[in-house]
Order: sequence, then C-alpha cells, then structure tokens
Amino acid sequence: MSQAERLHQIDRLLRGRTAPTKRHLIDALQVSEATIKRDVEYMRSRLGAPIEWDRETRGYRYDPAKPAFSLPGFWLTSAEIHALLLLSHVIDQMQPGFLRDQIEPFRQRIKQIANPQNRALGSITDRVYFIPNPFRLTDTKHLEIIVYATLLRRRVEICYESRGRGVQTRRTISPARLVYYRSQWYVDAWCHSANAQRRFAIDAVLSARTTSEAADELPGLGKTGYGIFSGTPTSTAVLKFTEKAGRWIRATEWHPDQKVSLMPDGAVHLEVPYSNSQELSMEILRYGSDVEVLAPADLRQAIADTLQDAAGLYSRPQRTNVSAARVGLKQAG
Repeated sequence: MSQAERLHQIDRLLRGRTAPTKRHLIDALQVSEATIKRDVEYMRSRLGAPIEWDRETRGYRYDPAKPAFSLPGFWLTSAEIHALLLLSHVIDQMQPGFLRDQIEPFRQRIKQIANPQNRALGSITDRVYFIPNPFRLTDTKHLEIIVYATLLRRRVEICYESRGRGVQTRRTISPARLVYYRSQWYVDAWCHSANAQRRFAIDAVLSARTTSEAADELPGLGKTGYGIFSGTPTSTAVLKFTEKAGRWIRATEWHPDQKVSLMPDGAVHLEVPYSNSQELSMEILRYGSDVEVLAPADLRQAIADTLQDAAGLYSRPQRTNVSAARVGLKQAG
C-alpha cells in the first residue's frame, strides 16, 4: 500500500463515528507503529490536518473546533516538489516580480508540503544561481497584461516607443506568441494600426490595456531566421571557424536548421539561415579573428567594413614618437 493510499485510509477512519486507536490504525493498514506515527505527523505538519489525540477514547480524531479539512486532490513526489520550487525560482530570476502575487501562495503551499527533513537539495535559492545577460527593465504590469491577453485571446491597446527612431505611437495589437530571448520579453502580434505582423519588445511598451475584442489569429508562426528577427530565412551564412573556436561551435546550436562540418585541417564550417543580418553580425564579431565569413558576399563585406572601422579607432602611435617623448621626459627630469 502506497503512502497516498494509507493517508486516504487514515482520513476515512478519522471521519468515522469512533476515534480510531493506534492499534486500530495498525491493524487496518497492516503497517508498523512507526509508519502510523510518520503518516499522522505528515498529515499534521505538511498537509495541515487538524489531527488531535482524544484522551477519553484514546484515539485520533479531527479537531471539531478547527476548519474542515480535506486531503489534496493530487500527490507529488519529493523530486516533483523540488522541480516545482526550481521552476518558481527560475521565473523569479527570468523576470523579478512577474506573477509574484499569483505564484507566492502556490510557492508557500509547495514549501509546506515539501519534506522539511529532506536536505538533499538544500535551499533552491542557495543551490541554483543565475548570472543573467544584461537586460532592459520591463514593467511587470505591462508584461502580465500582454501575457493574459495572449492566453485569453484578447486585443491589447499599447503605447509603444520605437527606440531606434525615438518615436512613440499608439497601436492596437492581437498578441499571438510570447518570446523570451536573451533576458528580454517580446510578443509576436498582428498590428491592426500597421495592418502587418510585428514583433514588439515588451520593455518598450509604455502602457497597455486589454480590450473586449477577440484577438485575430496570426498565421505563419513557423520557422524564422537566426536570433530575434522574425520572418522566413532569405539567406544562409557560411562561416569558417578556427580549430580552437570550432570546439565550442560544434557543441552550440545557433539555429535548428544549421549545418556543421568538420574540415580536414580542424576548422569548422557552420551554415546558418537568417532573415536579417543585424544580430547575426554581432554574434560573428564576438569571435574576432577566430571566424571568417565565406558567404554571402554582402555579409562578408559588412563584417570586413565593421572590423576595419573598429581597427581605425585603435591606431597605434608610431614607436619613434613614443621614444622621442620618453627622451624628452628624461631630459626634462
């Protein structure tokens, strides 16, 4: 008999006309006295059952002065409880304050059910530490409004700031899909103001209000190019990484449809589909001289121009001038 079955049996006996004695419980459940003690204590401390010892009948009963008690409708293993606590912690780290009012009662209840004697994983917050990417601050109220509107299929009126142009506009959108990418939240939506599909950065939403109108469904939420830019891939970047960088590249997924090839000289060729080169270019530049763009030609030229412009910012003074300056300092001393 599992613990869940034993607890249901104990609950049924406690609701009977006669308060069951310890011997009665042992005989009914066919377990040891120690097991009965553990089960009763489990119900008290972790499930909040108001079980008391009746001295007159020398049996157990539910305290009639306490609120009515009922067993939870589902059961969780220790591993499942820790997984839920970890999930709650992950949400806190991803977006501090997000759904706090809704999640906190659930978190406290799970902690209450969790076995206080089990120290194997220790405190979740102490054992699991996040080092997030730099992120832009997002108003959790706006995020929650857009989340619920997406799930409940409602339109949202937003005031949106285009940071690239420094312009604020008012729009009505039908949110279709939430995207969490590199510590930032985005929403794929149909913009009724522009009559086109758009991806909005939620941190750039200055105000949001759910309307009573049903959201339109957004077709074409299929494959996209590299990174955050939506749209069907229009080009494929062919990148050649040195053997050193290639060790990491072979274990990294840039895109679900990428192709990785190991060359005889140890170099690694990576083919990545993309629809917009902006973010892909930033990722390529991270690898400096450990990567060469082989194709397409326009991406190769764009990377070359950026590197040449960057090198121009760090032009070194001629050694003769430096030596002369040092001589002048010595003479002055």
